[in-house]
Amino acid sequence: MRMRLFVTGIILLWSSVSAISADKAAPTAPAAPALTGDISKYLGTRWYGIYLMQQKIGFAEGEVTQGYHKGKPAVMVNLTIHTKMEMAGTPQEMTIVERRIYLLGEGLTSFFNETRGSGGEMKISGEVRNGKMEITSVVGGQETKSVTEIPAERFEDYLAEELLVKKGAKVGDEITYSQYQPSMQKAITAISRIKEIQEKIMHGVPTRLYIVETTIKEMGVLTTSTVNEDGDVLQAQVAGAFTMRLEDEKTAKNLDYRSDVILTTVIKPQKKIENPTAVREMQAVVMGVRDPSLLINSERQTYSMKPNGDAMLTVRVEDLSGVKIPEIPLRREDFREELSPSLFVQSDNPAIVKRAREIVGTERNALKANDLIVKWVNKNLKKRFSAAFSNALDVLASGEGDCTEHSVLYVALSRAAGLPAREASGIVYCEDEPGFYYHQWAEAFVGKWIAVDPTFGQAQADATHIKFASGDIFSQAKLLNLIGTLKIKIMEYSYDKKK
Repeated sequence: MRMRLFVTGIILLWSSVSAISADKAAPTAPAAPALTGDISKYLGTRWYGIYLMQQKIGFAEGEVTQGYHKGKPAVMVNLTIHTKMEMAGTPQEMTIVERRIYLLGEGLTSFFNETRGSGGEMKISGEVRNGKMEITSVVGGQETKSVTEIPAERFEDYLAEELLVKKGAKVGDEITYSQYQPSMQKAITAISRIKEIQEKIMHGVPTRLYIVETTIKEMGVLTTSTVNEDGDVLQAQVAGAFTMRLEDEKTAKNLDYRSDVILTTVIKPQKKIENPTAVREMQAVVMGVRDPSLLINSERQTYSMKPNGDAMLTVRVEDLSGVKIPEIPLRREDFREELSPSLFVQSDNPAIVKRAREIVGTERNALKANDLIVKWVNKNLKKRFSAAFSNALDVLASGEGDCTEHSVLYVALSRAAGLPAREASGIVYCEDEPGFYYHQWAEAFVGKWIAVDPTFGQAQADATHIKFASGDIFSQAKLLNLIGTLKIKIMEYSYDKKK
């Protein structure tokens, strides 16, 4: 189970609740208006319960205070998220801490982000110095420093939804905004729009509620918020899967029971697959996919659309006959992303490079090197579910993890060996508790791109792997749109390639 996906969902939830910075370049969506006078109405603490498929998995505390930073008037926004859940019966806890400091009348001047879980911790901080934002990242014990332009965020933009839902607001009003997300090392842009205005009786009082839809463009993820006339976000929902509800402190912190996120999100087809790891070809009907970009066509998997909107899918294990297998290392110029290190894939770290050399040895055949790395990762990582933003260095040090950890370490070792590799995300069929489960594996270039699954020890992944995304967490986040809506109908499968 891919824990990063759930962490991303929670982060996006908070982005919906707290709003984000206005995109000044968008001609059709105005920036949040500048605040004047007393801002005390925006200060204080709010508590939210966090739910996955209506089952509670955690809580969030958001606090806004006023003070000074480096002698200037400032607003401090603090967030703490705590999750407590199970993964196939294994208890998991994770904490996310975030702090942002805005200089009044200027903008974001400092931020700090920390994620702690059983799989390790990550810290990312930023501070404005000399007209730039200086960023320090500590992931897997490796410190990385970088410099970027100052994000165009103001405290007013943190209140974007609250300021959008103002007196006289009407259906169709919208605002475009973006926010630098430390854990993603990028900014996300979004459009919030008032979709509907409702009149309801709440606690015996007539209340006007605004339904605000926000589309996060880079991820294709839709969030829906319910906001009252005072600008309080009563509820926010990401892609129909994750929900954050305004609650009192005692109710929010009540985590006396744990939800199993794996069993909650399993997709059970009407037909079982026997010996799924040996399946070489599978035909299935895929239903409930609202984002067409998730229906990825390739040599391995092909879709044909039915009149009712369902998709007929055929998955085949790649045919390597006649493929000229290259020698490693391949040229980085030809595979810039797939051979380069990243925040979570530290393929240039000496420990990763040393281990890759030990595994591959003198082997230069890309297909054989892939087999060596897959077998090593599968054999040397203890199978254990992990709640964390996984990275290769932490996984190498701990020697354990679930599919996310297996995949991120495999990709790092492959890149260090000069074998182009990237992460892939989707679902896979498992027969222990029959059904399709959200899963992460990898792809390697061995003359053509092939799917590999180090978690299962498959140098070529079986045909029950259905890919919906590949690449970094921006692409992986699209899977949030599938949770709770995706359905699979197995038509047929076979263990030998059809001639």
